[in-house]
Amino acid sequence: MKSNPVLSVYMKLIKLNCKKMKTKWFASFIVLFLFSIAAQSQPNRIERRFDENQRERIREGWRSGELTPREFSHLKREQRHLHRAERRMLRDGRLGPVERHRLHKMKRHCSRDIWKKKHNNERRFR
Repeated sequence: MKSNPVLSVYMKLIKLNCKKMKTKWFASFIVLFLFSIAAQSQPNRIERRFDENQRERIREGWRSGELTPREFSHLKREQRHLHRAERRMLRDGRLGPVERHRLHKMKRHCSRDIWKKKHNNERRFR
């Protein structure tokens, strides 16, 4: 029994298209995977803006005289501690839900400390 040449060409085309399709799917999956990893590894813009805002609040409190030298140094030390903890948590490349909660709790605590120290009645002498 002879095989139909048209049918054999048609089957070859289908196999070739399947290979191309599998390659395309695999390549698109790899690209998507790499983009998702890159997006997770970069710090969030909101987080960076929050950190910059904290630093600006401390500087502004120092310039206006609302913070004493002792309060200023305490707040700066607290910010350094916060950044070290954040770097330590990001060592493995991702921030898990428990680590994220702990980090946000530390940031809220720092923010509250800045407000308390700026609004107490201690003033730096000019």
